[in-house]
Amino acid sequence: MTINFNKILCFVAFSLTVLSACNESEDLITEHAQEGGLLTATSASINYVVGNPDGPYTIELWVNQGRQKTRTVNLYKSFTKTVTWEVTVGGETKDTTRTFTSNEVLAESIEITNDEGHFITSSYDFDELTKGLTVGYPDGTTGALPDSDTEYQIGDRWVFRIESVLDDERVVQQSYTVGISVSTRYAGKYRAIVGEYYRLGVPTYTTSDWPEETVIESVDATTYRVVEYLGAKAFTGNTWYFQIINGVITYPDKTPTGDDQVGNGQPFIDCESNPVDMDDVHCGSSNFVTNSPDGKDRLTMSFGYFTAGSGPRTFYHVLEKIVE
Repeated sequence: MTINFNKILCFVAFSLTVLSACNESEDLITEHAQEGGLLTATSASINYVVGNPDGPYTIELWVNQGRQKTRTVNLYKSFTKTVTWEVTVGGETKDTTRTFTSNEVLAESIEITNDEGHFITSSYDFDELTKGLTVGYPDGTTGALPDSDTEYQIGDRWVFRIESVLDDERVVQQSYTVGISVSTRYAGKYRAIVGEYYRLGVPTYTTSDWPEETVIESVDATTYRVVEYLGAKAFTGNTWYFQIINGVITYPDKTPTGDDQVGNGQPFIDCESNPVDMDDVHCGSSNFVTNSPDGKDRLTMSFGYFTAGSGPRTFYHVLEKIVE
């Protein structure tokens, strides 16, 4: 059996359990709801954006105070991950997957003094999300979760189990959990705010020559794939890649499959690899992300390709995310 250690991150299996009957834990989708203890989450699904470790990532709950009052809200966190690794049997290599769950720890206890219905919130940054959770590795060692969010993959998630402790000391477990899932903020559809294309240093295409929509897909937590267009709409049939880490855009030499990155079938170039050839496309003020509170994030990018025997073709564009 061959294991790909770049893909596998084995977490110590730990089954999430509810409190036993002797602790008077109750499910809240019965008539007990009228007696108090019901908490309603504003959202049961929150996105953790790689590259934004400070967040904050906020869980908001409405406390429905009934005849009996909620006095404490307990938030328990764990982490789940679907692990993929390669197994070779009879000379044939196949991917196999399994979902692992970390240990569970008490993230926070919130004391409640208000007897009326009201909102409560609890916010976390990356360090607070990972604190106290342990992970097992293939070599048998155990340690904390990775301390860099770039090591997490799309679909990894923190799961918060929620309890109410009532004024009669009953413990009521909510019938749902709240998940904070690793996702990528910059996948989606974009329109060009600025577009420039230079052929051998000569301006050839402008913003109006860019497509109405440019589709950008997630590959992993930091890598993105641009579908169909290499900048201007004249350059169809292209698939190319870039990465965003800490708001900085870079262009990998290799694709995720290990092939050389190309543009229009020719070697891909950028401000790092071919600075002299990129003079026209604003390298000194490009290749960064501008986040917007309304979701209309902008990607400012300079890139191109080099044709042997002819020379560089270079692009500069500012793409704005289309919020539907």
